[in-house]
Amino acid sequence: MPMVSINLVTFNSKKFLENCLNSVFDQTFRDFQVMVVDNASMDGTVDYIKKNFPKVYILRNNQNQGFSGAHNQAIELSRHSKYILLTNPDIILVPDFLEKAVAKMESDASLGSLGGKLRKVRSVMDGDFVESEKTQVIDTTGLSMLRNGAFVERGTGETDLGQYDTDEEVFGVSGALCLYRTQALESIRWEGEYFDRDFFVYQEDVDVAWRLALGGWKSWYLPAAMAYHYRGAESPGTWSQWEIIKNRRRKSALVNYCSYRNHFYLLVKNLYWSNFFRYLPFIAFYEFRRFVYIVLFETRTLRAFADIAGNFPKMLRKRRGIMAGSKITAREVRAWIQK
Repeated sequence: MPMVSINLVTFNSKKFLENCLNSVFDQTFRDFQVMVVDNASMDGTVDYIKKNFPKVYILRNNQNQGFSGAHNQAIELSRHSKYILLTNPDIILVPDFLEKAVAKMESDASLGSLGGKLRKVRSVMDGDFVESEKTQVIDTTGLSMLRNGAFVERGTGETDLGQYDTDEEVFGVSGALCLYRTQALESIRWEGEYFDRDFFVYQEDVDVAWRLALGGWKSWYLPAAMAYHYRGAESPGTWSQWEIIKNRRRKSALVNYCSYRNHFYLLVKNLYWSNFFRYLPFIAFYEFRRFVYIVLFETRTLRAFADIAGNFPKMLRKRRGIMAGSKITAREVRAWIQK
């Protein structure tokens, strides 16, 4: 079994695959396999891969299993590799990304996950890409937790001037591109799942990052491991409320619904009660503003409350399992929370 399994989940992702898979097969580190789980794409994704990248293993789902379900399938099939690299199909790796990432993981057995410096790609689209440009704008340098219970991508929207050039431990790594130690994923597996299928899509990577942290695993940011991500390069580092609203309105109804619902799942499963009460004023104010917006402008998302209520007992059961295996204290978690 190769040392690294590079796992992609695709859903109508054909337009990204040439750049993504070429960057994968151009890696200086060669001990890897590539696995694609396709979520019932209708744009010819599978045929394109078979024709142009015959070395890729493909599992095709007849129905969309979401990010969580599809990656669980891929991990299950590649769990004998020492490391698993999750990458979105809209990622472009720098040739030595894997070489540097694996070397760092090999040097420290306490690392459960590792992410590099991701910059944004600016693109103009008309069906397929007309033009794309790699930018100096940061996409992510890891995940940060705020005291209102929200999570943000560190540095997103900032121009890269070297302010994130220090190797350091972070709370977690974005699922857009993350190298996991398979042993770490196995340690947080719950009833056969690595990613929580109840999330379906959105914030499931945050859930895994939080569970890894509670399980005593470190997440590492390695700026020398570079990649690029096709995500809006124009996003400012600090958004006004109006900009946040405009960004939300650009997203699909499914993403907004899952994002709202899954945020509650995250807190119920992973937040220590002592930290919940400590930060309750910030959490309550944040949730009140979100609720008012949903009621006034996004009523279709209100159906999330039916899921939250219906799955609350299940989330509490998952919480008990997570907390029973937790290896860090509430105080140690607070060290990661930004003021």
